[in-house]
Amino acid sequence: MASFNVVGLDDAEMALLAHADRAIMKVDAVLEVGAKVLIAAQRSSARTRLGTRTNHTLAKSIGKSEIGKKQNGRNIQVYLQEKQSHGTPGKGKSGNVRNAQVGFTLEYGARETRNLTETPWMEDANAAAEGEVNAAMLKAWEELDDG
Repeated sequence: MASFNVVGLDDAEMALLAHADRAIMKVDAVLEVGAKVLIAAQRSSARTRLGTRTNHTLAKSIGKSEIGKKQNGRNIQVYLQEKQSHGTPGKGKSGNVRNAQVGFTLEYGARETRNLTETPWMEDANAAAEGEVNAAMLKAWEELDDG
């Protein structure tokens, strides 16, 4: 029977785990940079495409989630947050309409109930910002690599 003796494997394991922790911190920083660029693009689109219909409430409510962990990686979500500060038209309920609902209705329209045509402000902003988001994330990754 042969024996197998390894010295220093614990140190190698600890070094690999430390490297993985640094990579996670780097990924989180890169996701934050990408979210910041996308938020700016969506806010700009909401202000220019939707104009006074939203009184900029929608644009101000665009934010990001905390970084989430999924089975296949990490993510961050950019979405409309909070509720409208005014009442629901015709119902007198104060602040019962979520900005996500208003944004969805403006994005896709509501022809059956309100004869409101779609204004794809978010889809257009996402498509237009894709290259800028990717470039900003790549730049952040490379800067963190150098540092």
